[in-house]
Amino acid sequence: MPVLEVKNLTKEFRYSTGIFLPVISDVSFRIEKNERVGLLGKIGSGKSTIGLSILRLLEPVSGEIYYNNKRVDNISKKAFRSYRKQFQIIFQDSSSSLNPVYTVDEQLKELFLFHKLCGRDSVDKHVDNSLSETGLKPEIKTKYPHELSTGEKQRVCIARALISNPEFIVLDEITSSLDVVNEKIIIDLLIEIQKKRSISYMLITHDIKLALFFCNRIMLINNGKLVEIEDKSEDKISEYFKS
Repeated sequence: MPVLEVKNLTKEFRYSTGIFLPVISDVSFRIEKNERVGLLGKIGSGKSTIGLSILRLLEPVSGEIYYNNKRVDNISKKAFRSYRKQFQIIFQDSSSSLNPVYTVDEQLKELFLFHKLCGRDSVDKHVDNSLSETGLKPEIKTKYPHELSTGEKQRVCIARALISNPEFIVLDEITSSLDVVNEKIIIDLLIEIQKKRSISYMLITHDIKLALFFCNRIMLINNGKLVEIEDKSEDKISEYFKS
């Protein structure tokens, strides 16, 4: 049974002139438990639109979305909230993802308490464990986002996404703002977390080398259409980008 299945997903945007512009059209795919699937595409190809649509952060025009064989695109937003814990997203820009006026401690505690994952008497311990899992020391709790390095902020975002023990995480260009050293740290961390937690990932990226290294399977979005890449050579994938 797939963790995620998408059937004939279509999303278009309407402009003030009344023109509708299709971004993705008739997209279908599935992601199995413990997979790392890459979604490759040029900038503006619609790959982030797919990620946002399957989490209903953008509402698709048509199509079907299934989480663990349960259809979720046709239920109310209130009913969909129960799925938010199992399906998460980590964005490219960690700076804008974190609230600048709250410390790391305050931001992580809020989620533990909101989801009723622990009581106030044990929340400090849970925050420390979350930070430790992403390679961060407990002392970082008292810092504000602007006091952290880019790599530290992205690891805080990973820790935050893991709080609800999700089954599936969309990784939206999460290494594009990192240097080579921090990119490797983040990628190795995500692989290690997957081994422990059996999480499925969908990596949205335009970096062919990164997708080849990290992903078990690669899909490519081009002109709003999705194709699965059978030949996983860098040269062959580069040809798709040029088409």
